[in-house]
Amino acid sequence: MDELSKIIDKIVDIVAASDAETILGVRLGAALKKNFPTFAPAVYQCRNLRLFIKTHVPKVIEKQYTGVDVIYTLASTPSLPDGTSRPWRPFHRLTE
Repeated sequence: MDELSKIIDKIVDIVAASDAETILGVRLGAALKKNFPTFAPAVYQCRNLRLFIKTHVPKVIEKQYTGVDVIYTLASTPSLPDGTSRPWRPFHRLTE
């Protein structure tokens, strides 16, 4: 497993283990640094953790804001009629 995959999995694990599966961005960043002390979003062409999560961690989404910080939660995985599921994707409005 490569370093990026390990980081992504750890972010999902941290959020999943948090109270009500929600965590402040600042706390998520601190917990991530404990496991990956050299982690820097810029290595993955992201200017901050928020952009890194939006770009690389589809299982974690922004739930709401508190002050200038973001509260993250796990994305739900909707079930399809055949009982399978697909990764969460934002809905896009179709225009003519």
